[in-house]
Amino acid sequence: SILLTLVDDYQQAIGRYVTYPGAGSLRTSGWQVGAIYPDEYLIGIDSGASGRYPFAVQVEWENLRLAQAFAATDAAGAGIEPVLLDVGAVVTARSQTAAGSFNEIDADAQPSFDDVIRLEGFRLHLDINEIVLHWTAESVPEENYTVFVHLLDANGEILAQADAPPRLPTQYWRWGESYSTFHRLPSVDSMLDYEVIVGLYVNDGLSFPRAEYRQMAIDEETEEEIETAFDAYAIAWESASEVQALTPTPEPASEDGIETSAETKGTGTPARADAPE
Repeated sequence: SILLTLVDDYQQAIGRYVTYPGAGSLRTSGWQVGAIYPDEYLIGIDSGASGRYPFAVQVEWENLRLAQAFAATDAAGAGIEPVLLDVGAVVTARSQTAAGSFNEIDADAQPSFDDVIRLEGFRLHLDINEIVLHWTAESVPEENYTVFVHLLDANGEILAQADAPPRLPTQYWRWGESYSTFHRLPSVDSMLDYEVIVGLYVNDGLSFPRAEYRQMAIDEETEEEIETAFDAYAIAWESASEVQALTPTPEPASEDGIETSAETKGTGTPARADAPE
């Protein structure tokens, strides 16, 4: 009998099916060496499976009568893990991440990589040196992109990086869907002390071609519009609410530069701490 198990990217089973080939009409005892016997199987996904992640089918054989599984081997007879075939993804409905929970990049400055995936914002977890990137699909990507995050020194050299593919491969993204990727940099230094650039690339086994985005600018000399292509976006720390929260708020002062007290002079009436000057 053939044992087919659907497993998620953590190798947890989300579906299982055991049957004889051809529902018993393709008995393996009658198979011929080198012959190919096509078959079709419908495997149900457990109702409890939810989220957005890829899954594979694990293929194994066993003797039901003897309750004995057969180990897989390679051509040399060495033992190997059961065959795993990438077959699809679980994509259940979910609410989109609220944009207000991120530092939104100005609409005119949002990079749209290869015109398919747009970076809309980011969030910082400074205590663990982590940056969370908020992406939105503008169409259906044909490639499985990996997200890169590079920490650069003053000379533009890479000090550290945190590359990671989205848990749901980008080829399964659809128009208008939003996703977050999480990138934790080494905690030896704060990321705020350096430049951080982010982007997308495709690992095709031969090279790592980066996705590009284009932005328009006005040439100061000719006043003509110029389009420039970039393959990485530099995070603007000054726009982050987490950074602004670290900036001390200056003490309020009167017009002549003398600091006012918590009470209004001559009246004894408490002044509101948040009242404008």
